[in-house]
Amino acid sequence: MLPLHLSLLGPFYATLDGRPLPGFKSNKVRALLAFLGVERRRPHQRIDLATLLWPNMSDAAALRNLRYALANLRRVLDDAARPSPFLHIDRHAVQLDLAQIEVDVSVFHAHLHAAGQVSGRDAIVAWEAALGLVRGEFLQGLRVADSEAWEEWVLLRREALEQGRLQALRGLALAYEQEGDFEAALAYAQQRVDRAAWDESAQRQLMRLLALDGQRGAALLQYERCCALLESKLDVKPEEETIALARSIREGEFERRAVAALTDHPAPTASQSPAAPFFVARENELGRLEDYWAAARAGKTQFAFVSGEAGSGKSALAAAFGRRVLEKYEDVVVAWGEGHAFAWEGDSLLAFRDLLLALIGDAEAASLGRDMGERYARRLQRFAGSAIPILTEVAAALVDTLALTSALIIQTEAFLPPGARRQALLHNLRQARPVNPALSQPQRFVQFTQALVQLSERRPLLLILDDLQWADVGSLSLLFHLGHRLRHCRVFVLGLFRSETVLAPTNPPKPGEKRHPLALILNEFRRRRGDILIDLDRSEGRTFVDAYLDSEPNTLDERFRNQLYRHTGGHALFTAELISALQERGWLVR
Repeated sequence: MLPLHLSLLGPFYATLDGRPLPGFKSNKVRALLAFLGVERRRPHQRIDLATLLWPNMSDAAALRNLRYALANLRRVLDDAARPSPFLHIDRHAVQLDLAQIEVDVSVFHAHLHAAGQVSGRDAIVAWEAALGLVRGEFLQGLRVADSEAWEEWVLLRREALEQGRLQALRGLALAYEQEGDFEAALAYAQQRVDRAAWDESAQRQLMRLLALDGQRGAALLQYERCCALLESKLDVKPEEETIALARSIREGEFERRAVAALTDHPAPTASQSPAAPFFVARENELGRLEDYWAAARAGKTQFAFVSGEAGSGKSALAAAFGRRVLEKYEDVVVAWGEGHAFAWEGDSLLAFRDLLLALIGDAEAASLGRDMGERYARRLQRFAGSAIPILTEVAAALVDTLALTSALIIQTEAFLPPGARRQALLHNLRQARPVNPALSQPQRFVQFTQALVQLSERRPLLLILDDLQWADVGSLSLLFHLGHRLRHCRVFVLGLFRSETVLAPTNPPKPGEKRHPLALILNEFRRRRGDILIDLDRSEGRTFVDAYLDSEPNTLDERFRNQLYRHTGGHALFTAELISALQERGWLVR
């Protein structure tokens, strides 16, 4: 067990070596520890921390308060007496030691990730472990006065955690349904509707489970409640899929334990559950990506975006494409970054920071693209020797803004051969002074663009940005800038995002309703570059079911395929999990 533990999924609670931590002088000191714990993947500039917690003071006064808060925090953590302190503090930045702290928020997300890699009982255990960590709202009751930036950060984190909670509830309802435990499935489906009544997919799941459990009247009553809610709150009609489901229930098409209907004839034979990831039935999408890549290799910069709901296979498609490109071309370099549920008014640029760290050989950043295999990591390590000098010499302001100096020193020592150039780079990095804070965001963006152009002159680049629905404002602004400025270099930027988060405002929009900033950027990309969107929601369906089943030889008949499609709607994750569950229960055999 790590010595410092932060419990933030509810009221703030911190322990050191198993004992509660006393001595916090104020909520702002608690907030500082919570922020550093959640955002511990990178160092944070002192001025950013000061303005986050004391935005209405002068920089000098805010920095003075930060010094007092850090001094209190060091006393609370007993840092002076520890052989390895928790806080790494220098003149410019602050960071918590990753190796000594456990944060329940990270454990929560780790359980969700683990659940997505398995099925059946293993997935149930992981999802229930995630939900078991939740004691209430994120940082419930922790108030920080006079800081809109702090409140924005907390709200964004709460939204991301709520999405994770809904993901777990949906997965648990499905998994228990597959096990035939309708009581447990209904309990989790009801919780999901209670937390997101506006989500018609949640309403449909509850309606379907009620019907499967023999409660046709209750299922139809739930449909009426859904219709009334949509009309009163959003002034819209139910989706056609919801209407069709209600019609099927009304006509008596559902029976208790309908999953068994898939197997009430002699068990069809099939190979082991298809091992291929969710990019089966994605040849059209892969073909489009290869067309973009061919243009990028020829020197015409490309941008494309893959959208789909959670579990539709966006990341799997991008990883499959990355593997294909790496296998086919020896000169290509692929880097993976991802959006974070974190933003305030400023230049955080975290999605692009991941990319740059990967390009200079940072192992942790490279692990984001681990699904592309060992060739991905080896290619990045070989490229680091070219990337490090370019970033150091061309993008000094960007390096300072993104707190990359320490990483560049480490990677320079690791990847550049001994010699005068290495010594000069190390000297410049160690002697670097903070860049003029008045340097504007566009100037930093220009530096990033120049660095990217020079990097692409060395090798063609495929840059994948996952979870753009959670990207910070700075990252989205830089993406928009690159779309305007990059035209004739060997770069393909591939963005992935959840359609239900970015593309799902009410139609027509309600007065005062805000659109996701990425939606506005996508419209501009379409205007300038034409068809740049690959929509996995539209490409799923019966075609996916057939392709997934036929990825290995089988004798599964049309009746089985129709029933499977009725239960999963062709959703990639649900289809794979249901096939796995059927096989585990012996209802689908070789």
